[in-house]
Amino acid sequence: MPAFKVNAVDTLGAGDVFHGAFTFRLVETGDLIESMRFGAAAAAIKCTRFGGLMGAATRAEVDDFLKRN
Repeated sequence: MPAFKVNAVDTLGAGDVFHGAFTFRLVETGDLIESMRFGAAAAAIKCTRFGGLMGAATRAEVDDFLKRN
């Protein structure tokens, strides 16, 4: 699955954000592809912000990002 293209400024914590968001969405929906997309969106947003896990997106931000992409 291709990653979302963003202007990355800090990738620290992006893997952790992906795995957490992916697992959350997989438990919520049971849909592997949707969960991968959700995790990728959360990680992409994180990469646009400084601060490791402190740059993680909220659920609303991820949902909005997915609607726009």
